[in-house]
Amino acid sequence: MKPSAGIYEIRNRVNGHRYIGQSANVAERLSNHRSLLRHGKHFNPHLQRAWGKYGESAFEFEAMTLVYPPATKERLTELEQEAIDLFKPEYNICRECVTSRLGTTMSREIVERIASINRGTKRPQIGTARKRYFSEHPEAVDAMRKRASGKPMPPQTRAALLAANTGRPEGPEERGRKQKAMQQYLDAHPDEKKRVRAMALRNSMGMSRAAQGRAAASRRGKKQSEECIAKRVSASKKVWAEHPEILKRKNETLRGRWIMKALGLPEQGPEHA
Repeated sequence: MKPSAGIYEIRNRVNGHRYIGQSANVAERLSNHRSLLRHGKHFNPHLQRAWGKYGESAFEFEAMTLVYPPATKERLTELEQEAIDLFKPEYNICRECVTSRLGTTMSREIVERIASINRGTKRPQIGTARKRYFSEHPEAVDAMRKRASGKPMPPQTRAALLAANTGRPEGPEERGRKQKAMQQYLDAHPDEKKRVRAMALRNSMGMSRAAQGRAAASRRGKKQSEECIAKRVSASKKVWAEHPEILKRKNETLRGRWIMKALGLPEQGPEHA
């Protein structure tokens, strides 16, 4: 079994100062330390001030010793005390290790007492702090998007999103916000914009007769300006020049409809052919 418990350190590469601690899950504990420091909510003021002074890039998060199970809390405390006595970490407030609450269970009376003390107090909004951090560090947002791009969404997450959004009406503000975000994305990625335009043109030519009728009815009675007509013709010519297979398919579709009409046969859309 791979060890997860042990002793860890947070070391400042600039001046060599350390913070040493113990945990039953070192990786998770180091991730928790990093999150608290990033949000300015770390319980150790010395470490938090150093983080603000030197920056995140100056700190290393490493495991000093990993203990194979079963790792008792007494053994971890003993190892932590040995590391503190050896390195004398500057960021540790307490140099005398006492047995931690690792693996202990609080009684019902203590749980109720703590709950009564905290009841009614306003907890810090982690979501608000996270939004503020991302607004101040756009490079972190780009890094997260880069890591997430290309990864398939888990089926459970997809099902939850589908259930949450099914039947929910979309207001004009939300629709406009989505359209604006999509337009900004396409303007920043010309290749993707070209692909979306080509796909939209193929879909429009592949519509059934019923779908084409509904689209025509929605536009019936609306007069287009000369500028709009010229813009549509120019855009179509540009797409056809870049994708000749689309123009070939369009000509074949029109030729087939002309033959059907000449023979007196009922017209059918591509989906019903």
